[in-house]
Amino acid sequence: MSKKASIFILFLIAGYTSLAQTSLEKTALGRIEKKKWQKAEQSLKKSIRKDSLNATARYVFALWYYDTTNPRNNIDSSYAYVQKALEDYQNSDDRLREKTSRFPLDSAILIQLRQRIEGSAFERAKQVNTEEGYRDYIERYNLAKEKESAIELRDEVAFLEALKSNTYVSFKQYFTKYPNSHRAEEARSRYEKLLYEDKTRDGKLKNYKEFYKAYPSSPFRPEALEKVFEIETASGALRDFHQFMRSYSSGALAKRALDFTYHISLTLQEELHQQLGDSLQTVAKLNEGYLVPILTGDRYGFMNENGFEVLPTVYKDISERYLCGNIEEDYLIVDKKVINREGKVIAGVSGEEIDDLGFGYLLIKGSDCNRLVHKSGFKAFEDCVTDAKVVANSFLATRDSKGWGLFAFNGRRLTPNQYEDVSAVDDIIVFAKGGKKTINTLEEVAAAADQVVLPETRVFDEIKKLNSQFFLVRNGALQGVFNSKLEFVIPLNRQVLSLASFGFVRKVNEKVTTIGISETLDKDEFMDIVPYGDWLALYKSADTILYHQPSNKIIARDLDSLWFSNKLAMSKKKDSITVYFNSGRKASFLRSNPIHFIKSPDSVRHFYTADRNKKDVFEVDSGNRLFKLEFESIEYLGQDLFLVTNNGKKGIANRLGETVLKNEYDAIVRTGENVLSLLKEKRFGLFYMRSRRLIEAKFERNLTFYSDGVLVAFKDGNYGFIGEDANPISDFRFEEVRPWSDSLAMVKMNFNWLVYDIYSTQFIMSGLKDYRLIKNDPLERLAIIYKDNKYGVLSSTRGTIIPPTFTEIINLGTAEKPLYFTEKNVEEAEVFIVIYYDQNGVMRRRAIYEIEEYDNIYCQ
Repeated sequence: MSKKASIFILFLIAGYTSLAQTSLEKTALGRIEKKKWQKAEQSLKKSIRKDSLNATARYVFALWYYDTTNPRNNIDSSYAYVQKALEDYQNSDDRLREKTSRFPLDSAILIQLRQRIEGSAFERAKQVNTEEGYRDYIERYNLAKEKESAIELRDEVAFLEALKSNTYVSFKQYFTKYPNSHRAEEARSRYEKLLYEDKTRDGKLKNYKEFYKAYPSSPFRPEALEKVFEIETASGALRDFHQFMRSYSSGALAKRALDFTYHISLTLQEELHQQLGDSLQTVAKLNEGYLVPILTGDRYGFMNENGFEVLPTVYKDISERYLCGNIEEDYLIVDKKVINREGKVIAGVSGEEIDDLGFGYLLIKGSDCNRLVHKSGFKAFEDCVTDAKVVANSFLATRDSKGWGLFAFNGRRLTPNQYEDVSAVDDIIVFAKGGKKTINTLEEVAAAADQVVLPETRVFDEIKKLNSQFFLVRNGALQGVFNSKLEFVIPLNRQVLSLASFGFVRKVNEKVTTIGISETLDKDEFMDIVPYGDWLALYKSADTILYHQPSNKIIARDLDSLWFSNKLAMSKKKDSITVYFNSGRKASFLRSNPIHFIKSPDSVRHFYTADRNKKDVFEVDSGNRLFKLEFESIEYLGQDLFLVTNNGKKGIANRLGETVLKNEYDAIVRTGENVLSLLKEKRFGLFYMRSRRLIEAKFERNLTFYSDGVLVAFKDGNYGFIGEDANPISDFRFEEVRPWSDSLAMVKMNFNWLVYDIYSTQFIMSGLKDYRLIKNDPLERLAIIYKDNKYGVLSSTRGTIIPPTFTEIINLGTAEKPLYFTEKNVEEAEVFIVIYYDQNGVMRRRAIYEIEEYDNIYCQ
């Protein structure tokens, strides 16, 4: 057979095959239309077996699976066949495509079917509406136009599942699996929040610190640190604020801790912690000293005691009292606002009363709300309060409609507002409720910040401080004693307890016992016990006993009576009185010679007994007899000298009873540590107790000391200066003498004041019409002087500070550190020139004011 014949035969065979195949697919289509599913399937399988590259058969197979009336309907299989049909079509040559087109079939028809299948699959996925269903759709139908919608729905369903679990794990899994989801950011946010809540759910300091360290990128890390701050510093103790700043040295909380440290130190008058460095010193420097108002135009500002502007001139209204300077508060009221010295607004006010509670807190009382604010500007309390106070220098107590409750200085709540009162007895916190008092230590209350339940087991009717170590508690008839750690020293019992120098006295059923004095005595019972200093009076039904604590001995017993006075124990027995001294000595006297204690400028040191006309004088401490002397009355003056009165005249005797000054004075009065003023026949003199030097009584008025070795005396109607030897240092020609310095005096002559040099007898300054003291200190006196109708400033040590050339001078500062407001009135120009000078007379500020402006800055 020729080659051409072979080709022709092959062509006929191929043509026949194609025609046969086309016939098979059309037959299958017909059978599909007639719902003959099995026969249609057989035709399609037969066609595919004949030719593996068969787009038409696979297209019809896709239709077969896609038909919903087919019992074996399967969208996924339909999609697989249409995808394979497209692949076969793309791999077909032109001849085969031309034949396929006559079916008819082309890529557009295949794509259209594929899209229909994708749409149906998407509807199926939406009906199932599960993450897995959408994920399967996205993976299987990755060319579908509904893919983006499926992704969005998958993300939403998955997010809803995460919401159902609502754990940080579920949300982390979500944004890890679907980082591009529009819900990813919300999932991350919920993850961070739930992670923080889970890791810190106990609210314990340990958990917050661990979270802060373990999750450095968490948005809740600052909140965790704030909780650390609140719990670690809840005690209000400076050491805890210091420790926090050492551990967390930067950021807003370190600054807040610094502010609390400053104000707590200031209230407790403790030195600022040097290790905290420049920051604390800066805060301290800003608040030290006083402020003075300044005025530019119609706006006020403030400068400090050194003349440096602290707050700019931007405020329209200030308190009128500020105009007189010396503003020592670390807060100011300006323009109906409370500001601190940094200019930060603390709160708004409108005629309210402000209570400074200390520790940096202000209670601003308003008509509708009382607010608690910190001077640093920190706002820990948003709610209104009825009242507030500081308790035990450690906590803040606030009261509202529900009662009193406790907060830490840092604003953390420690107890609910449920008590009738919260107070302190030393370092013990007392909660009053329902007539009962619950007591806790400072440490227990501070621990409440760390979720430690506050013990409520110590409930009493009363708590009373006995001393710094012991506290008496009472429940009905039961009494007991706690120490400062709230440990029972004496358990509750039906007893009456009182504190004595040796320990305690216990009374039970009219029987009295000691606690803490000695093993033997503590076991004995008495009718009564009276402690006095080192002594104890022990009373039994048939015995009165004197006990000396330092020697731990019974000194006397079987006494008729026993009493104490001025460090001495005294007893009566039969016809004698016995005095017992702390030295261990004792002395006995007849009952007919009673004991009299001698008046003394401090504690009683002596007593005497009368023996006819003469009296025996004894020393209280030692029991030694000093002397026997006749007198009507006696008084101890000190320096081993006694004031003795006989026949209405007074004299001085020493500790041996020897006469130092005869009994010839009308009055002898101690006027100084070492000086007695003498009056004799209407003339005055002096006696020096230590040196025993006498200035005879020959002056018309009392002598006064001016300086070392110099006295002021009055003679012949005028004042003058004399030495300690009574010899004149100056003439007696002054109308009045006032102190100025050791060597200079202010003296008045002819209605003018002069500065007089005592030793050179020269006048240093004259013509002063008047002066008023700013500072009256012996080391330096400062005065505003008035001379030639002008004012100036004069110092007793530095001379003229400001020359007397001003119309007015007002000290806006303190006596120790003045700041002078000086004014010159230029009448012709109707202006006032105001110059501020510091304590050394250095000009710090100058301003020119019209009359109206001047009235706004002038201190009335």
